[in-house]
Amino acid sequence: MELNVTLLIQLAVFLFAMLWLSLLLFRPLLRLLEEREKRIAGTRREAAAMTAANEEKLKGIGVRIDEARALAYEQRRALRAEGQKIYAETVERARQETQQQLERAHAEIAAARDRARAELQSESQRLADSIVARLLDRPEGRA
Repeated sequence: MELNVTLLIQLAVFLFAMLWLSLLLFRPLLRLLEEREKRIAGTRREAAAMTAANEEKLKGIGVRIDEARALAYEQRRALRAEGQKIYAETVERARQETQQQLERAHAEIAAARDRARAELQSESQRLADSIVARLLDRPEGRA
């Protein structure tokens, strides 16, 4: 193998091309790729941080929803108890009114009965007197 000048020229051209490509193409391209990789990593970190923050917010919302449910259940229970109390009071009031009406009706019936008894007694007394008078008006009854 013989070394001649063309090999040295080719080697020099190759080295010059490598240096020139390295300075003008490879280094800027590598910097661009590194910058892109850094941006992607930064965006992934931001996305992970946002995801974690959103999960925390969702947990907080879940806690608030549970608290609201508990409050709503307690209010519903209180309203139901109040409604049952009002219902019981209304039923008791209606029962008392009905009892009073029954007592008034019994009193009216008793008063009507007493009036009827008094009328019947006076009528029976009048009839008895009438019968006695007729009996006495009879000729056989006169002595």
